[in-house]
Amino acid sequence: MIPAVETEPQLLAPTTGWARPVVGWRPDASLLRKLGTCSLAALPALLTLYLSFNSGGFFASATGVAVVVLAGAVALRMALARDAFGGFSRPLLVAIGALAIFSLWSLISMQWSHSPSRALVAFDLTNVYLFALILFGSFARTHRRVQWILILTWVSMLAVCVAGLATRLRPDLFPISDNQETRLWFPMTYTDALGLFAVCGMLLAAHLASSTREAVALRVLGTAAIPVFAATILLTYSRGALLLAPAALIAYVLLAQPRGIVSAVLAAGPATAFVLEATYRASLISNGKTSAAAVHQGRALTTTIVLACAAAAVTRLALLKLDTFSGRVEVPTWRRWNRAVAVGCCVAGLLFVGLGGFGGQIANKWGSFTRQSTSFVTSDARDRASHINVSLAERLPNWKVALRVFDQHPVRGDGAGMFANDWYRLRPNQEVSLQTHSLYLEAMSELGLVGLAALLVAVVIVVAAGFVRAHRRSSRSLWIVIGLVGLVWAIDAGFDWNWQMPAVTLPVFVLGACALARRGTRPRMRPRTELLLRVGVILIAGGAAVTASRIAISDAQAGRAVTAFNNGNCRAAVADARASISADSSLPEPYETLGYCAIGAGSSRRAVADMRSAVKRDPENWRYYYGLALADAAARRDPHPAIRQAQRLNPLEPMIQTLAVKLKGNNPSHWQEVAELPQMSMQQ
Repeated sequence: MIPAVETEPQLLAPTTGWARPVVGWRPDASLLRKLGTCSLAALPALLTLYLSFNSGGFFASATGVAVVVLAGAVALRMALARDAFGGFSRPLLVAIGALAIFSLWSLISMQWSHSPSRALVAFDLTNVYLFALILFGSFARTHRRVQWILILTWVSMLAVCVAGLATRLRPDLFPISDNQETRLWFPMTYTDALGLFAVCGMLLAAHLASSTREAVALRVLGTAAIPVFAATILLTYSRGALLLAPAALIAYVLLAQPRGIVSAVLAAGPATAFVLEATYRASLISNGKTSAAAVHQGRALTTTIVLACAAAAVTRLALLKLDTFSGRVEVPTWRRWNRAVAVGCCVAGLLFVGLGGFGGQIANKWGSFTRQSTSFVTSDARDRASHINVSLAERLPNWKVALRVFDQHPVRGDGAGMFANDWYRLRPNQEVSLQTHSLYLEAMSELGLVGLAALLVAVVIVVAAGFVRAHRRSSRSLWIVIGLVGLVWAIDAGFDWNWQMPAVTLPVFVLGACALARRGTRPRMRPRTELLLRVGVILIAGGAAVTASRIAISDAQAGRAVTAFNNGNCRAAVADARASISADSSLPEPYETLGYCAIGAGSSRRAVADMRSAVKRDPENWRYYYGLALADAAARRDPHPAIRQAQRLNPLEPMIQTLAVKLKGNNPSHWQEVAELPQMSMQQ
């Protein structure tokens, strides 16, 4: 007997008239879930690419876009997800709460800094990392999701480094705007940030290359990418990156002990060494030359790098059987523990012997460590690698200014974003510095103990998450590499300003959020409580997104206005400045642009009003008092009060001293003549 075959019912069209669509059709829920999972995994990679090619996300226009995207994703998840809080663990909630306090304290600081624009920009920047924690920590942790987020983020890092190398190796095919920086800086426009970015990418590449749990294609691709990251690090000639890269790789090998490390080292080691040697010998490429000889040298080096990457990939593919053999070797937990103890004892012993035998020499060298060295002056960028001069001399003036400000306001700080003003007021030399070059000292000076404590709690929890998860033997190397990426970033943040570069910092918080998320299901909250929380998060995310969009539009228009003014096109500058003010009236730069254009047009009264508006929005910035002095002089008013304020806020600025000399006396006609002379170009 033949069983009956069940078939899907057929939808028959009516005998007359057109066929009507099926009523009540709904998309497949599993398809929507897969689409949402793929979008979530790709989001950090896409944001990293966007921020990297927009000056690393340094400017508020790019930061605002990231906030809008992340906050919008959070709001959508709160509105549509069945279990929107499924991944929230206690450590994650503490980290979110601490970062939320840091963000809110930055916003509140406008009350005593009297600079709403600086507080809003700092608030906006922190929200990038805050909403990244909320979004990627709200999903219940699964190994597959974390793995794909890591892989796609790493691919975006590789793409950024390849693009940077392309502009240096083939400037004839990929020209970029003229820049005096000899070290590799594209696309982030900051060499040290690109160096740290490449170090993180190399760590992830080493993990993919040496993990026997990864697919063969990923192992091969990770091995082939290591020489690319190494060449990028070398061409940035960032001393921090040059020191952190080998230390991080050694730490990964000792802590993670991946099964495929032997194969990865045999495949990538010789190729990477060959690429580094060839890159270092290419003197024209290392120093950013774009001559015909440099183009020829770049072609040869490009061929060398491509062949080295191909050789590493082929070798790694040939050593796959070695991975199979290594996977069969069982290393007991007690041996791993003893090995870690032995490594720690060796390090402690070396430190003890070094301090005992060379303590006197170390004490004698401390002065050079903290004193500016004039002997290390070179025009060859390669000397930064061959003669690594580890010194704090370049950072100490910034740190001393930050500590002086902290001593004056230890609890609340001087206000978010105020270090640049404090530097001009207290600087010991005429160097221009807009950043503290230390995230932690910057938090101390700008937000006091309250801000520092909140920041440290968030950073420590995010960085430690990977190491805490490393007890899981099934995915030990994955969590170790996530922890090391966070640790490398946290160490470098103490000596640089990568917090202001979301392209570098965002992946750290995304991976940290994935590590902090809880695994499996959790007890559901009461429906009313969950509804209130959902609505509250949606409102907060919506408010942050609206604020970020206004800041982004205003900052972009203000930047265009400055560019137009510097190009001598005041008509376009005025239009862009007014558009910036209509988007967000808290920024002082558009009013400064309007003031200078009004001076040039002979509208002196209007210029005075615009410059006073700029001063009102940032009363501790010498630039706006300088502009006000010029506007007063053009209006035949006494410019000396504004000049004295500018001198108080920036006593070492030669431009202010020159203007003060020119405006001496009590002759309004002479003041007006001085104001009508060509003045300084504005800075973005």
